Amino acid sequence: MSKVPALYLATGNLHKVEEIKRFFKKNAIDWELNSANKIGGMPNVVEDANTFSGNALLKATALWKQAEGRKAWVLADDSGIEVDALNGAPGILSARYAGNNCNDQENNQKLMRELKDVPIEKRTARYVCALVLIYCNSRKPVIFEKKCEGFMGTSPIGNNGFGYDPYFYPKGYDMTFGQIDADIKDQISHRAKALQDLFEWGRLR
Repeated sequence: MSKVPALYLATGNLHKVEEIKRFFKKNAIDWELNSANKIGGMPNVVEDANTFSGNALLKATALWKQAEGRKAWVLADDSGIEVDALNGAPGILSARYAGNNCNDQENNQKLMRELKDVPIEKRTARYVCALVLIYCNSRKPVIFEKKCEGFMGTSPIGNNGFGYDPYFYPKGYDMTFGQIDADIKDQISHRAKALQDLFEWGRLR
């Protein structure tokens, strides 16, 4: 494919920026990658869609408008965790589960309170990542959505990752995302799988 003029990440979450940049570097993806800070920062977006992809599209569209005239490509990520015993919650509210301006610890504390009486075999869950790419001047979105199945533990283990990672055990592993090495996470995570689909799409263009 022809070289991308510039790809801006439509997120204010620095952990996501670091993870995506790391993935690009490890896979030798020769795209110019920038944070939203290079074009004035991520605009305020009311994430009122009812799906991950819907909210990612809102963020991508907002930053694309801000970058208009730069022939920019914009990539937005909306992701979170769905717990079966809670009918899919926190879901799209994952980042603000404990309320607006809450932090990861507060979100995890609320989730653990709600799962207090749920036995381990019924704590199945999955991480979901929806990537939305708006490319060139077409403003035509392309959506990549992937999941990582697993279950929620009862106490935090590990200092890696962010969000609900210290509680989440991916299927087939006896370690949380808070323990797993970044090299492994970059192969099995929801975001890694969605990024891989993005790269495959790019190679075919």
